[in-house]
Amino acid sequence: MRDWEKPTVKQLNYAHSLAEELGIEDNYNWQEMTREELSDLIDELKDRLGYK
Repeated sequence: MRDWEKPTVKQLNYAHSLAEELGIEDNYNWQEMTREELSDLIDELKDRLGYK
C-alpha cells in the first residue's frame, strides 16, 4: 500500500471506536484497510449508529 493510501491514525481510531460501539471491532482487518475503505466504513458505521 502506498503512503497516500494509508489511513491516518485519527481515522483508524475513530473507525475502531465506532465499531466498538456496535460490538463488531473484531470483524475488520484494520491494518490492511486503505484510507478510502476506512472512510467508507466510517460513513457506514455512523449510519448504523444513527449519527448525522
